[in-house]
Amino acid sequence: MDLLRIAPPRSRFPLLRRLLAALAITGALLASPVSAGLRRDAPHAEDAIEAQHIRLSVNSQGVGELIAYPCADCPPRKLKMTGPVRVWVRGQPDPRVDFRSLDGQEATVIFDITTLQVLRLVR
Repeated sequence: MDLLRIAPPRSRFPLLRRLLAALAITGALLASPVSAGLRRDAPHAEDAIEAQHIRLSVNSQGVGELIAYPCADCPPRKLKMTGPVRVWVRGQPDPRVDFRSLDGQEATVIFDITTLQVLRLVR
């Protein structure tokens, strides 16, 4: 039965094998804090609401709130506005369109998930 037993693998370079394993472990340990720092400084996460109509209550500087109504039976969603918001038309930002002119119209509202701050309005 000794003939059927599989022999353990033998390395020709045991020291090199241990050195490579130590380098791999060291690299993984050094990369861990770097990836944690990248996650902390990551850009904001966005979400969007396709609203049937929006209501704006903002001052001339664009500070106030936006209320988005997704449907007739859906509860409204209040979002913060901390300044002028860019309006996108046909996939391009259009500086000629004032965001306050969209009051009462339909729009897609893109906002930051964590702060609930409006980032863009899409027509």
